[in-house]
Amino acid sequence: MIDQKHLLYLNGLDATTGRPLIDPIPYDELTRRVLNFFTPQLRREESETYSHERLAPFDEYELDDPARAGWGLLVHIDEADAMRELLAPLIAHRNGRVLLYRDEPVRQWKETYHADAINPDRFPYYILIAGSPAKVPYELEYSLATLQAVGRIDFEDPADYIRYAQGVVERETRQAAAPGKRIIFFAPRHPNDYPTGQTSQYLIPPLLEQLPQSVPGLTFSSIIGDDATKTNLLAALTPDSKGQTPALLFSAGHGATFSASDPNQRALQGSFICQDYQMPLTHRQRRGIVCGYDVAEGFCLPGGIHFIFACYGAGTRAHSDFIRYMPEGRGRQRLETAQGVQDFVAYLPKALLAHPRSRALAVVGHVDPAWVHAFRGTVTRERRIDPFGFTLARLLRGKPVGFALMSFKQKYTDISTDLLSLIERNQKTALLPDPAEFMDLWICRNDAQNYVIIGDPAVRLRFG
Repeated sequence: MIDQKHLLYLNGLDATTGRPLIDPIPYDELTRRVLNFFTPQLRREESETYSHERLAPFDEYELDDPARAGWGLLVHIDEADAMRELLAPLIAHRNGRVLLYRDEPVRQWKETYHADAINPDRFPYYILIAGSPAKVPYELEYSLATLQAVGRIDFEDPADYIRYAQGVVERETRQAAAPGKRIIFFAPRHPNDYPTGQTSQYLIPPLLEQLPQSVPGLTFSSIIGDDATKTNLLAALTPDSKGQTPALLFSAGHGATFSASDPNQRALQGSFICQDYQMPLTHRQRRGIVCGYDVAEGFCLPGGIHFIFACYGAGTRAHSDFIRYMPEGRGRQRLETAQGVQDFVAYLPKALLAHPRSRALAVVGHVDPAWVHAFRGTVTRERRIDPFGFTLARLLRGKPVGFALMSFKQKYTDISTDLLSLIERNQKTALLPDPAEFMDLWICRNDAQNYVIIGDPAVRLRFG
C-alpha cells in the first residue's frame, strides 16, 4: 500500500455523491507525466519568465500604498463605457486610470501597456478587473498577477457594481462602521479524510500559534473538527455585544463540485462543506454546506475579508491546466466534467461582495482545484505555511489585500525556479527525481499560483 504522504489529493467533493472529486494519484506516476510535458521550448520559456529582474531598478516604490503605486480598472472595450459609469466613485476615489482589453493575445496586451515589470510610473501596480472572465480571461489575470496586485469583480446585476464601489469608498472614508477585532479560523475534519485532516491539524494550529504574537490586540478563535458545523459558523459571524462583526474569516476544507451539465454548477460550485454536510447539494437542500444563497441568511462579513482554502472557492475555468497531467481514467473524466463550459466566478464570493447591507471587502480563494498539502514537505518545509502566515499577518496589519497576497506570488516564482532546476537535471541525466521531492515542489507551486482575489486588490482591513 502506498503511503498517503506519497499520494496527491484534491480538496473537492462531488456534490451529488459526497465522494472525492478524483481518487488520489501516486507521486511517481504524476512525476513522470509532468516531466514528459515539459518540452525544451517550454523549459526555455519558463526559464525566461523567472530569471530576469522585474522591479524597475531606478526607483523604489511604496507598493503597499495604492495612492503611490497606482491603480487601474481593466475592462473589456465593449463594456468600458458602462463600467466607467457604474464604478465612477471608486475610480475617482483611487485616482485611477481605465485599461482596455480588446481580445489581444496576453503577451501582446502586456507589451502594449508595459505590464511586464513592476514600474508604477508606466503601469499601475493595483489592477481591478471588472467583468466576467469570459470577457477578460483568467489567462490575462494570472499573467498579470505574477507581478501586479490583481482582483476582479463580476456581477450579474449592474446595481451590484454600484453598491460595491460605494461600499468600498464609504469604508475607506469612514462613513461606514468598521468590523471588530475578531479573527475566526474554521476547519472541518471529516472521518477518514486525509485532506481535511491535514488542513485542520497542520495548517490552522501553526497559524493560531504564530499570528497572535505577530499581530497583538486582536482576538483569535478557532472552530475545528466536530465543532465546525454550519450552525456554529453562522453563530460566530453574528455581531458581538458591541454590535461588531468579525474582520477576517479563514476557512479550510472541501469545496463542492458539479458536472458542467448540472444546472446548479454556476450557482453552487465551490460551496464550502462543513462538518455536518449532507449530499446531494441543491439550492434548496444545503444542510451543512455554505453557498451564495446563505449570504442572505447570515453568512456575511460586513467590511471584512474571507480567505477560503477549498476547490473552486473563487471560480472555475473551462480548461484546467491540471487536466493535462492527469492519468487516463475515471478520475480524469470527473475532473473534466467539473470544469465549466465557460470560465466563471464562483457565486459565494460574488454574493458576499454584493450583499445590500453587509458587503465584504474581498474574498481570497482558488480558481480550479485546491491542492492538499502535507504542510511538512521534504523540500519546502516552512515554505508550505509561510505564505499563509505572511499574507494573514499583512492583512491584519492593515496592508492592502493585493499586496498581502504577493507572499504567494513570490513563493510561486521562487519554487518555480527550484522546480525548473529539477526538470533540467532530469533532461540532462534521464534520471527520475525523487518523486516526494519533486511533487513537494510541484504541489506547493501550483497552490501558490491558483489564488485569486475577488474584490478590489487595494482594499484593506480597518478595525473598529
